[in-house]
Amino acid sequence: MQSYTRYDTQEKAYKQQKVALYCLLGSTYLFFVGLVLGDIQAIADYSYSLHEIISSTANLMLITPFLLLIYIFYRIRYLIIRGRVLPELKSGIKGLFVAASIIGIFTFTFFKLNEYESHGVLTVQGKIQEENNYYLIINDKKIKVTESEYYLTTQNEVYLGSYKWNKLSPDEGKLLTIKPD
Repeated sequence: MQSYTRYDTQEKAYKQQKVALYCLLGSTYLFFVGLVLGDIQAIADYSYSLHEIISSTANLMLITPFLLLIYIFYRIRYLIIRGRVLPELKSGIKGLFVAASIIGIFTFTFFKLNEYESHGVLTVQGKIQEENNYYLIINDKKIKVTESEYYLTTQNEVYLGSYKWNKLSPDEGKLLTIKPD
């Protein structure tokens, strides 16, 4: 019969929380990369199958909350077994990096999931120039455009085009394409 010491139990708990952390970080970074690369049109133009494979990694975001709960469980278990010992500076910096990267990725993801594109017939309701920034008013949204797009469009004219906007700031957007109807 094998006897386990407190050190063996502590080492096992440390390894479990470390594996849970690596699984959490791996899935988080993979879904983030899939989300970012899935938005690049050049990849879809090159190979739509490749685009779909890359985009499918964004589905890993669905398991990330479960992995976070598993990591928290193992981390608390490890801290209970270890007792009240202050962490090393290196460990504290790693923890801050992990927390900051996960918070940053989820903030970016939340913003990205609220992004929309509108396509179709666009009526230029107005034009605004603020210093070196140019805007067209389309569907009551202030759409950022280039200087040439600003000067080539006419107020109250109809165009075919598309623009990107975010539900978190619905009154603003960015013009993607525009051409005369």
